[in-house]
Amino acid sequence: MDNYQFSNTYRASCVAYSPGSTFIATALKDKVHIRSTSSLESIRTWACSLPDEPSTSCLQDVTIDTLDWSPGGSFLTCKVMLGHRTKTTWLYQKGITESNTLESLRSSRFWHVWNQLESMRQMVGSARLGPLRALIPHLIYAEAEYTVHFYSPVGVHVGSFVPDLITASAHDMAQSIKRTAWSPNGRHFAIGDSGGLVHVVESEGWKSIANLRGYQAVSISEPALRPWSHGQANIVQFERASVTPSASPIHWLGFSPDGTVLFFGQDTVLHVYAFLLNPASSKPDIEPTVTVSFNAPIKSVEYCPTSNRVAVVTRTKFLYLYDGLGVEGVEIPVGACSSDGLNANRMAESFAAMSVHWAPDGNSAAVCDKNDFCLVYEEAAGQGAEVDTWDEL
Repeated sequence: MDNYQFSNTYRASCVAYSPGSTFIATALKDKVHIRSTSSLESIRTWACSLPDEPSTSCLQDVTIDTLDWSPGGSFLTCKVMLGHRTKTTWLYQKGITESNTLESLRSSRFWHVWNQLESMRQMVGSARLGPLRALIPHLIYAEAEYTVHFYSPVGVHVGSFVPDLITASAHDMAQSIKRTAWSPNGRHFAIGDSGGLVHVVESEGWKSIANLRGYQAVSISEPALRPWSHGQANIVQFERASVTPSASPIHWLGFSPDGTVLFFGQDTVLHVYAFLLNPASSKPDIEPTVTVSFNAPIKSVEYCPTSNRVAVVTRTKFLYLYDGLGVEGVEIPVGACSSDGLNANRMAESFAAMSVHWAPDGNSAAVCDKNDFCLVYEEAAGQGAEVDTWDEL
């Protein structure tokens, strides 16, 4: 994204790209808009209205909390917040204008994370495990004493991971699990804890093959004072600098889509490791690549699905991109061309990027704050492109 072509700013509390990247679903309060990714023109609009029931008459207005496409793109689910708790899910189908209200709806994705505490155990994730068992999601439970249990969908216990009591320090044993991630091939499982340690576990035998703490690679930092430009977006080039090691919790953890890179983040620091350079290798080749330090705490990290790029936002007006060679930050030019007539100066001052989402084709990314979003494109959008229609999905 060398040219940083940004779209107008639109109002939305959450967004979701369709699987083919042709459309992006956006939500604001009880309204769902299906927009063309190339032009952001609204193609379809729905309202998630409450059913006429006495039990819902005294509740607050409907607020859409989450949007989720089915893998084929034919269905869109909208999880709705009623007051302070989630109660209802709306299901939309391509070409159908009416909505069906469901009391519960299982997510169409195999990869998802729960935060459900039950009997001192926390279900922290599920995933496809291994190429030969690609359709079998395995459940992962984490106990308070740093034990991870793996279960099949039918409840069969298939393995456990416990840190080695002989080699583990008292500090390690006192920590709790914060994040987990499967490698794409299902052979390895990463566990990040509250003390800044990442365990890499093999699915054969459920034994740790590496313990990573970061700060072992070349370190680069965001400059304390950003350059000033007149009327143009600021571009920030990161520089080599020493980074003070920290034992803060692991807040971000994941693999690149091809499994060659492992990354994890702590507060204001992102660590990147080379992981599995040869897919046929019996063991991963884990080598530190870079440690990136930001001026503000990291709010969202997402790896591009089609290239070696990582997008990061830190609740500022900047979008940061790491491409394997370095990190560059660009100021998001919000407010200058807001689409809904809001005051441009207020928008420019208040926009703080809270999340970033890549399109499945990797040609654009959505940058969102609490109430607004914009797209950044690989190439200039809307020039000579035909408007997409709902039936073209």
